[in-house]
Amino acid sequence: MRVMKIRNSWLWSLVISMLMALILPMYAHAQESITVTIKQLKTDQAATKLVITAAISSLYELKSVNASTEGREIQLTRSCPSCDWTGEMQLAGLAKGQHTVTVTAVDIYNSTGTGTGTFKYDEPPVVTRLEPAANHSVIRNNSLHVIAEAEDDLVQPSFLVKIGRADGRFEPHIVESDQGAGRFDRVYDVTQDNGRSLKILYYISDGTIQYGGEDNYRVNVWRTVHVESSPEIIEVQREPEAEILDADVTRLLLIRNGTLVLKNRSDGTETKLPLESVGSTRSEFQLTPAGAVMIVDTGWYQHRIFYWNGEKFSSVPFEVEISSPRQVRGNYVAFAFGGYLHWINTETGATRSIRYYQDYFELEPNGSVLLEPDDYSGQSDRILRYDPVTDSTTTVFEYPGAPRGPVSDGKAILFTLNDGSLMKVQDGTVSQVLKGTAGAERAEPHYGYEVNNGWIAFKKPDTNGVQQLYLQSPDGTVTQATYFNTGKGIHSLHESGTLVLGNNSKLYQYRQGMDKPSLIGGGAGVVRWIDGKLHYLLGDTIFEVKSETSSDTKAPEWPADDVLTVTDVTYNSVQLNWHPATDETGVDKYLVYHQDNTLLDTLNGDVNSYEVKGLSPSSSYLFSLVAVDAAGNQSVKKEVTVTTAAYTAPGSFQLSDSKTYSDGWYNYEYSLYYGYISSPGQVLSGSWSPPKGYHGVVNVSMGSPYGENYDLSLETVGEGNRLLTNGTEYSATEVPGGYKAEWRVKGHTDKDYSPDKKVFVYVYIRYDNH
Repeated sequence: MRVMKIRNSWLWSLVISMLMALILPMYAHAQESITVTIKQLKTDQAATKLVITAAISSLYELKSVNASTEGREIQLTRSCPSCDWTGEMQLAGLAKGQHTVTVTAVDIYNSTGTGTGTFKYDEPPVVTRLEPAANHSVIRNNSLHVIAEAEDDLVQPSFLVKIGRADGRFEPHIVESDQGAGRFDRVYDVTQDNGRSLKILYYISDGTIQYGGEDNYRVNVWRTVHVESSPEIIEVQREPEAEILDADVTRLLLIRNGTLVLKNRSDGTETKLPLESVGSTRSEFQLTPAGAVMIVDTGWYQHRIFYWNGEKFSSVPFEVEISSPRQVRGNYVAFAFGGYLHWINTETGATRSIRYYQDYFELEPNGSVLLEPDDYSGQSDRILRYDPVTDSTTTVFEYPGAPRGPVSDGKAILFTLNDGSLMKVQDGTVSQVLKGTAGAERAEPHYGYEVNNGWIAFKKPDTNGVQQLYLQSPDGTVTQATYFNTGKGIHSLHESGTLVLGNNSKLYQYRQGMDKPSLIGGGAGVVRWIDGKLHYLLGDTIFEVKSETSSDTKAPEWPADDVLTVTDVTYNSVQLNWHPATDETGVDKYLVYHQDNTLLDTLNGDVNSYEVKGLSPSSSYLFSLVAVDAAGNQSVKKEVTVTTAAYTAPGSFQLSDSKTYSDGWYNYEYSLYYGYISSPGQVLSGSWSPPKGYHGVVNVSMGSPYGENYDLSLETVGEGNRLLTNGTEYSATEVPGGYKAEWRVKGHTDKDYSPDKKVFVYVYIRYDNH
């Protein structure tokens, strides 16, 4: 018995030891915690998903990590052993507001660790109004009205607006906020910015800071506006939400929403060029006879050249420095870069490249290129011509004094000498335009001298030593064009002898016979000759420049009564009517605007009404009208505000007005409905049922102010039906308790419909319970 007891004790000790060996590691593991730290809970800008990032510390390998909230759960993963655990949770259907996310980590021994964090499920505010409403609009009165309105599900939005010049790095000189008011509304005097472009940055926020202190939920919107109050330009065309880059008689080249577009001015058709996300800053765009050339800023002081020939979009296969000399003339492009002169025929796609180390060349109208000689070639007194067709170079002329800077109109060539003299060679004969002096600097080609059709513009010092611009006619008559103290330079010279010049960020025009240059506008605009008239392109607008100062300075005048009125208001259109303005020389045209001074149309001076289409239902619109005479004088603006009708869905009537009363015996209802028979076979319907325990009589009459041919039918549904057709305009029926009266209106034939004209139904009901 004793031996047996010893063996049993030993066996029991063995069992206990084995159990302890199993239990102790489990106990030790239970003492090891799993630490879960949520590092980030962030929704995307559209608030469609939640990005979850968690850091987890665990002694043992994890077999699962999940994140959950409000009954939805996702699995988190990591891309490396030391990386954070991440995942994206879809938020569709989740209630707006504050939510708690729990991240649960489970190791291979089924021990768990949790961490929690909160986030606010919200969406950025919804912008309901911005003024200026159109990007690249032109401010003509030096008054910038900035409005921002927004809505948010949870809070009142707040606003921050920054305004600064657009001609370089954005450095706002106006910064204002309107916290928690739900609306931003300010008017700024931008007289100091006249002739310049401004950028407006709207920050519209709900004020909610995301988890971890990241950016709050907000909407950022950029607008560019152009301030130009010059009285010497007349608006002739506007392209809302676009920036007009170039124009000729038949085409517009513009940027709309970052896309480059060629628009036919006759039929409005558009061709989108495959060049997106482009801006006009530090880039150049120009129409060519065959298509267009685009010299686009790619960043880091580099440009890329693209061209379109009407069928094919191409590009130069390398970038060029932003300072590289280049010219566009007709269908030809030439530029110097990397010790080569590159030449392109944008119509055919033909290209040439030749060795060339000079800084200047001249692209001639026929595509040939005038070249300066290499100073070390022993030919320093020659001007050369490169012919891309034959790929050959010849001497144009040789003249002592190191001729440089050739400028050509295809007939004559201007060039300068070492002493600053300006010379002209034509038909093999060299003549002097301006005598130089020892030590004088050469004038800059095109900026300091220009030639066109026998006219020559050039710079030279006046009697006080100040550089001024002069204009020489084909017969040799020279007149002084400018008397500015500083900053003037040639912009262009037209074949008619009209000189466009720049001075202190403004553009002017001058012709012989004028006592001084006439202002065009600020340097932010582009000057183009279109159909023989000088035009100024700025933002979304094309202006015509007044050709000369007129003796007529009196603007058209309006009659004393309500000049501008509105009729025929529908859900998507209104008719504007006005009494004619009067002018001593006659009204040349009317300009119709809406909302933020967006030009709707230009009408002849004998037109006195205009239908505006494409409006939104139940919306308020401000329309204005300006009369313009032949001299460009503009009347004061007449304005009218109108609210469009509510949209009536096909097949239903819209209640316009109703009244009810009781005399103690009978109850009466009077209702006026309206609707539209907008398509063949459409039927408008309505009905009335007496209250429980009542019966009544329904009288229905129908009419249209436009005389449209409609049929009215009325019936009691159930029994005692009475149906009238064939153009009947009045009907009546008794309606017993438990039944209803139904009335219907349809066209007399399938040709009797009008989408924008109302049909009215007047319903008179008398009912009682006696």
